[in-house]
Amino acid sequence: MNFNIYAFWDICIWIIPLVIFFSTFITAIIGSFAKRSSYGVQIAIAFSYIFCIGVIVHEMAHQLMCHTFGVRVKELRYFRVEHKRTEDGEYLNIGGYVNFEDVNSLITGIFLGIAPLLVNGILVALICYYAPVFETTSYYPLFIYLGFALGIGARPSKEDLLLWYQALRMNPGRGLLEFLLLCFFGGIVYALFLVWQVDLWISFTIIFLFIVFFIFQGRPKAGRSPSNYLPRM
Repeated sequence: MNFNIYAFWDICIWIIPLVIFFSTFITAIIGSFAKRSSYGVQIAIAFSYIFCIGVIVHEMAHQLMCHTFGVRVKELRYFRVEHKRTEDGEYLNIGGYVNFEDVNSLITGIFLGIAPLLVNGILVALICYYAPVFETTSYYPLFIYLGFALGIGARPSKEDLLLWYQALRMNPGRGLLEFLLLCFFGGIVYALFLVWQVDLWISFTIIFLFIVFFIFQGRPKAGRSPSNYLPRM
């Protein structure tokens, strides 16, 4: 099956918002079960182990963006389940974490925050794109499982989504300049897709070159002392 960028783009357009809704809905239900009874806790733990690959890829996405933008990773844990009983009740902590240094770039904070949505979402889109090829084979259930697991792990946490705000507070001047740059770039993308109707490959190439330019421009210079890091979950 040949890869069609236009067909894949159409899948991404509808699958990524669906993944956000789906992952939020599922995690809310599982969390509700875990709060109601000890049986719910056991269900949540079992569910987490079965679909842990989504959480692992979630943390790998954060790690990938850290390496891409030159952000130093201090500590990494792909997956963990902590189940404790205290005087106040049962304590359940599921998921991995990436501890990395402070980020003072607005665009870097945005990419670090939405990394799981981008990586997991694109992988789910690829699964949906190639699933019809394997529909009559024994591999089809594996595709369904991977799509489900990756979709659950795609949702960024509240802390992930606030990374841009933390970066803006650390360096308001740079954040303002990068915000204006994003607005300018957004105008270019709007013109490419909707006004000039430029070929999709050319549009993606321009977007890719913009991202590459910012990555190399924003990476820490040699000899720069690392900043303090904030724990990330």
